[in-house]
Amino acid sequence: MGMEEILPHINSYATFSKLPGYREVEEGLREREIEIVRKNPYIGDEVVTHLRIPSKLRRRKLSEIRRIASSLYGGYEEIDGSMEGLRVEGIKRIDYANTRPIELRVVLPGELEKRFFVKKFDEKRWFGLELEDILGPFKFPYSASGEGIYEDSIEGFEARDMGDRLFEDPELVGELIKLDVRSGVMLLGDLHESNYLVEFTDERIIVRPIDFDKMFESFAHMSPAGGLLFSEAEFEKAVRVVGRERYESIVRLERDNIRKRVLESGIRTKRLLEVLASSKEANYDLDKCKKLIISHRNTYAPLSGRFPISGIESARNMGELLENHMRNRLNL
Repeated sequence: MGMEEILPHINSYATFSKLPGYREVEEGLREREIEIVRKNPYIGDEVVTHLRIPSKLRRRKLSEIRRIASSLYGGYEEIDGSMEGLRVEGIKRIDYANTRPIELRVVLPGELEKRFFVKKFDEKRWFGLELEDILGPFKFPYSASGEGIYEDSIEGFEARDMGDRLFEDPELVGELIKLDVRSGVMLLGDLHESNYLVEFTDERIIVRPIDFDKMFESFAHMSPAGGLLFSEAEFEKAVRVVGRERYESIVRLERDNIRKRVLESGIRTKRLLEVLASSKEANYDLDKCKKLIISHRNTYAPLSGRFPISGIESARNMGELLENHMRNRLNL
């Protein structure tokens, strides 16, 4: 699938830009320091590389960074006087992430500090951003080009940093349950505790997924309730914390909310499914995804009931599969 198929959708519902791509931004940057941010017993040291701009490339690189900042925070791609005072405070490449995004810390005029990411354009990530923007309660403003995706940073910290405290607060557990439901509907794979953030605000607790490059592909957990966030043990913890009646109420309400968002999105969801149907990258995992859905239903039937799988085995592409899966899960 080429950008010519994605472009009409992005132009209608997001922002297509002509910003410098990931490789263009990374090109010429020099390694300054390698930092081990965490020792992971499963995959080894998690490393980030701090980068610097060589003096001979400073003008060009600052121009690229200002253009991206102008697009994210000003709504335009060309630099005007408002971004001339931008300062770059830090650049690092997140080497332990699959696509090695580049994070930039900048200070905008007026001493406003911001962080944003430049990422390789990845079809699955784009599908995930769009699905979360449609199905989720929080919007994912972003822009994209044929060579990159540009995202403002999301507040919060990785769920794994909370340890056992993750299942102590009933309000937080309620938000985790909602994400578990949503992840099962959108087939968000690989939703481990590094791939979603928790933010505590004065008004509420916010839980948001941040990694979508394993969409439809790798389901690290499969909970009895049909979600992809909780393991079976975590599902049981969640039920104990909020109580069975409250748990079932949260699940019903979240499914109702997702159903409402799908119906309100109208043609946007339909067009996204059409684009998904032609994605070679997504359709590569079609048969595997079918088997996981059916296996999940059969494994947990005594606990969660035999949810419908109509149209799953016969789906000819990932667009049809997701459409039928959403219809089954949401009673559309």
